[in-house]
Amino acid sequence: MIKYSNSTYENIDGIHILNMNEKDSYHTGYAYAKLLILAQHPIIEFLKKKYVRLLSKLTYIVTKNKQKKIIFPEIYKEELRGYADATGIPVEYFLTYNNLFDIVPKFGAHCTTTSFFSNKNYFIARNTDTYPVTKYALKYAQTIVVSIKLPDKNRITHVSVPFLVGAITGWNDKKIAIYSHQISFVKKTQLDKYSTALLVRTALEEISHISQANNILKKYLPNRPVNLMLSDAKTKKHVHIEVHSEELAIAKTNKNYLVVSTFPSLLTKYMKTNNGAEEFVKRSKMRYSSAITYVKDKKTIDVELLITLLKDTRNGTSVKITGNSISNKGTYQSFIFDMIKNILYISNGKTSPASLTGKYVKIKLVD
Repeated sequence: MIKYSNSTYENIDGIHILNMNEKDSYHTGYAYAKLLILAQHPIIEFLKKKYVRLLSKLTYIVTKNKQKKIIFPEIYKEELRGYADATGIPVEYFLTYNNLFDIVPKFGAHCTTTSFFSNKNYFIARNTDTYPVTKYALKYAQTIVVSIKLPDKNRITHVSVPFLVGAITGWNDKKIAIYSHQISFVKKTQLDKYSTALLVRTALEEISHISQANNILKKYLPNRPVNLMLSDAKTKKHVHIEVHSEELAIAKTNKNYLVVSTFPSLLTKYMKTNNGAEEFVKRSKMRYSSAITYVKDKKTIDVELLITLLKDTRNGTSVKITGNSISNKGTYQSFIFDMIKNILYISNGKTSPASLTGKYVKIKLVD
């Protein structure tokens, strides 16, 4: 274990674990970066490569006026300043990395998540797909699991990308979990709304009960549309929330399972109607349908079955726009979270698909 200030880093079978316990956002970012430097995480060497620095600089110059429109609260910019001061990399580059979801509309996380509960347990199984950059992400941006506690905020833990100040998936110390899925082929995307990358983190830091989700999420409508799965282990409830820059819609269910993918189903009026959009929806629904077969009509379930679900390649591993199968060439992260026992089962695969090339490491997380 490596310690810096009040925070720690640990490598468990190839999984990078950070527990952050600093007094404010700046010191959280500074300690985070220092721990990755001390641990020799490959992202540090990658970001300091000359061609990466040049590309980062050019991207910032071209997009800085667009980025000025994005709502990106100062508390999170302070964390980015901590990254910058610890690494010597300009803060503008870290801001650009975190705004990529908004300034590059074709970039996204095409994912599939399955939630299931019984009298004894509550599991969430997730594959995060990042095609076409999965090969490089697995080599340089190796997954980190980060737990962060800031003053007056819920403690959150998320399976993350290095130096992502926001979150794609995560859960908090109030037993709330939120998982996001990028919706593509919408008629238009915004640039003057809340940062899409920050949405999940902000929501997790503020939501303590599932009943609060609607009002809190409405305050942070993002630039790009996302499907959210929100699960509450205290009440044994889960909902699908489709969030757009103009509005959101919530679909409740009384079933003990819920599957969410990347196709829109609640606010389809925002979707384009071209061939690309139809193909995107078709392939997303293929992953959705595959996941349903594992959980429908089940009264109980175990980790082994959920790992089988995450490894499902019934429609092939090829990717065109998005993957056909739950496990595909774009799969970057693959994990199961036990919300009752606070245990993470995560693949340490280093080549694509990560769900098929590693073993699932069992990690007891900070309560």
